[in-house]
Parts: sequence; structure tokens; C-alpha cells
Amino acid sequence: MSGFLALLLTLLLQVASTDSTSPLPLRIDAQPFAFRAAIIRAAGLVSETLDPTRGTVFEGAHSGPRWLLVSESFRAACDGERIWRRDGATVFVEPISNQSSVPLEAWVLPYLLQTGDRLTSRWTDSHGRWTPSSRNAEVSAPSAEERRITYSWNSGGWREQRMLSFRRYDNGWFCFEDTSEGLAGDRSNGRSVYRMSDPVVVGAGLCARRLHSQGWILSERDPAVLEPASGFVGELLSAEPLEAAEFDVRLAKSIAIATGDRVIDRTRPAVLTFMVGARAADFDGVGYEFATAVATPPTDSELMDLLRSAKRDAGRDQRTVPAGGARPPGGGAPAIRASGAVTSSGVLIEPGRQLDLGMVRFGEKPAQVTAKFQLRNTGDKTRTIKAVKASCGCTETAVDQKVLAPGATATITTTLTVERAKTYHSSIWVAFEEETGGAGEVEELQIVAVGVPEKAVRATALKKDPAGDVLTIVLYSTDGKPDGDVGVPKGAESTIASDSGWLPVGGDAKTAKHWIRDIVKKP
Repeated sequence: MSGFLALLLTLLLQVASTDSTSPLPLRIDAQPFAFRAAIIRAAGLVSETLDPTRGTVFEGAHSGPRWLLVSESFRAACDGERIWRRDGATVFVEPISNQSSVPLEAWVLPYLLQTGDRLTSRWTDSHGRWTPSSRNAEVSAPSAEERRITYSWNSGGWREQRMLSFRRYDNGWFCFEDTSEGLAGDRSNGRSVYRMSDPVVVGAGLCARRLHSQGWILSERDPAVLEPASGFVGELLSAEPLEAAEFDVRLAKSIAIATGDRVIDRTRPAVLTFMVGARAADFDGVGYEFATAVATPPTDSELMDLLRSAKRDAGRDQRTVPAGGARPPGGGAPAIRASGAVTSSGVLIEPGRQLDLGMVRFGEKPAQVTAKFQLRNTGDKTRTIKAVKASCGCTETAVDQKVLAPGATATITTTLTVERAKTYHSSIWVAFEEETGGAGEVEELQIVAVGVPEKAVRATALKKDPAGDVLTIVLYSTDGKPDGDVGVPKGAESTIASDSGWLPVGGDAKTAKHWIRDIVKKP
């Protein structure tokens, strides 16, 4: 025991000699950067010598949890709480917890633009999100110039492990490797590795000039074998410190919305869709005409006020998504935000790599919705699908044929099970057999859907008024007026002085789908 205590004391002294405020070597209050970078993404094994300038070149800025990105194909930003993505005249607003909605380029920013020059704060990243880690970490020091931080936790019968490796550089700490893996005994259910190299000091922080990433997934044919999934190489083309005020100006410009923009706000369990400058909108798939025009995504409290003064517009109601199809808010054509995509070997993916299935309602039993991708071989060589695998257990996949002669088409059918009020982002990996003289491809497809309960409390807001505190409860109900006590918080009986009861929004009890109840507490 004395030897163990001596070793522990040595490690603590090594860390304390660098900075006594925290044992983890990365700080998150970074100086803002302006930068240009390039990313090339490939399927299967990725060579570290690939020229990333052949990939997507983008410009942007970065400041801790906030960032913005601009390229020819997209514009995206994060204000620290929400993610803003623009697709033409449509703006998607997502909570930062919807990690899968973060563009790939934002995901790798914490690796290219490092900020570790002191030991000041616990840190972890999640697809571009900088946040204090809630998990305990084990700190080790392989040498005086290196530190390793290992996070371990249990998840679904697997032992998840993540290890960050740092090397001292110019009186700071440079993260040169980040490895994540799920383990069950000596078995692995997947692995991802990020390797950073060529550190350079920029202002008060560090940047990596080069990034190489590789992922592995379980083989469909042999569960004991990991197969290369996808990877990418990134290169920092330029970086320079940016004044905080200038960063704020750039970020505000990047997330600005204009009259005529269509906004799809997914920051709540229920989706709000509206046209900037117009009064028509739908919330939770239910159409309304607000008393005033909407200029920006409202807060919960502002949304409650809008609903109180709204008129029902049944023509804008979004129906439950039928199996095999989807309708966007307000009706119209299927909500597919992608055109046909062609792989590097000539396989055409239709209707595109991503399908947005819109809103899917579920009751006491889960709902299932299907989506289909067609893969047509436009090349002159036969292609063989080796495996089709989904990223989560909520999605099942099936392919009708695996051997694609030139001109042949295969259909991949995905079935998504929806049982929670959340935005589902499910990836489907399609692995092809290797061709003679070349590596096999792995293509990523994605389906997106929003789960909405048939009857449930949707949102709450607490605000002040002359009568005291008002707790506003909004309920979606498809089977008439809700029961009297639905949604009343525990313990409310002793604190509530008056209750307005359930009031229909925008119509009578036969037409209203949303109900509002104010629970008032006198001062």
C-alpha cells in the first residue's frame, strides 16, 4: 500500500508542478481563432498521406463552444446552445445535444484548433461540443513530457473507454491522439482513433496542422472482427487569433435569419416550423395562425403567448408519417433534403444519402416508419455489397440483393422504431467488397425523424405576472379534453392557489389538439 501511495503522490506532484487547479491538461476558455481548413473523407482505410486539399475547403472561426463554418455547399454555426444550419432558404435550428446534426467539419475543430496551454479544466468533446466532463478520469504520466487521461463507463453491457494522450509542447500540452472503444472482455464493438501532428503556436493556443482519423465497426459476417468503416484527413491551411468582438460580429451574421426564410426549430421535443415575417406556423404538427408575425425562434414562454392568441389552421396540419413515406410540416412532397448522390466507384444512391422523415407520432406502443434507398450501379464493373449495418438498435435494415451487375439496382429498406420524444438521427453503413487493385468502400446513409407522443405534456414555462407565478402547461391530445390533473407537478396541491383549467388553443374541444393550463401561485 505504501508503494501505491508513493506512486499516486508522485503523479499528483507531477501534475501540480504544471498547474495546481486541475489534473486534466486542456482549457476551454480559448482565444478565438479565424481559420481555413480542408477535409477529405474516404471510405475504408484512409492513408495518412492523402492530399486534403482535394477535399472540402472551408473557412470559419472558433471560440470554445462557439464556431461557424462556411463552404460552397453549406453554412453552419453554433452559438454554444444551439446549432444553426442553412440549406438554401431553410434554416434548421437544433439543440446542441443533437450530436448527429453537427457537420463533420465542426466535429473535428477541437482537434485542429487546440487550446491546451495550461492545466485548468476538465474537458471532453462531443461532435464539436466543448463541455466539462461529468465522468471521473484516471490520469497517468508515461513520462515527464506526456500525460494520458482515461475515461471509462458502462453502457449497454459494454465497457466504454476513451483515452486522450498529450505531449508537452512549448510550455503547453498538445493532444496528439484520441482513442475511443467499446469493450466486453477482450471483444470490441467498434473503435475510432484520431491522430494529430505538427503542432504550431497561434496566439495563446495551439493548433494541429494535420489530422488523421480512422473508424472500425463490427463485421456482419464475423462479430469478432472489426472492419474499416470510414475516415478522413484534415489539414489546417491557416489560422490566426481573432478579437472577441470581431468573432461575435461574424457569429451573429452567420446565424442571422431573414424575412422569407423557413425555420425548422427542433430545440424542443416538439417541432416548430414557421416562415420568418409571416403568421402561419405549425407546432407539434398542428397548424396555427399566430396573432403576430414570427421573426426569430421564440423562447418557451414566448411560444406559449403565441399559442394563446393563435387560430387553428387545420389545412397546415401534418399527418402521422405513413409507412414508406413522409410529409414535411404543412403537407407537400416528401421531406427529402437530398438529390441523388454518386459514390467514387459509380454507384448512384437515390433519392440521396439523407432522408428527413419529418414527424412520427407514437402512442403507448412504439411506431415504425420505413424509408428506402436505391443503389444503382452506373459503372462497368460488378459491385458486391458486403454488409449493411445501422448505427443503433432502433433501426433495422434489409437489402434485396447484394450483387450489382452494371445497370442493376438494389433496394435497402430501413425500419425506424420511434418510441421517445426526440429527434432520431440513424446512420446506415453500406460496405462494398474490395475490387481488384483497390480498397472497398463504406458509404454512410442517414435517416432523420422526430418522435412525438400522441398524448403528452409538450412544454412548460414559468413566468411572473401581477397575480404571482404562472406555470403554463401545454398538452397535445388527440382524444378530446385532457383529464383534470394531467401535467400538474408533484406537490402542487399545497402550493397552487388557483387553476384556470384546460383551455383549447385556437378552437373548441372538437378541433383543438393543443390544450393550455395555467397553474397560478399567489405571492
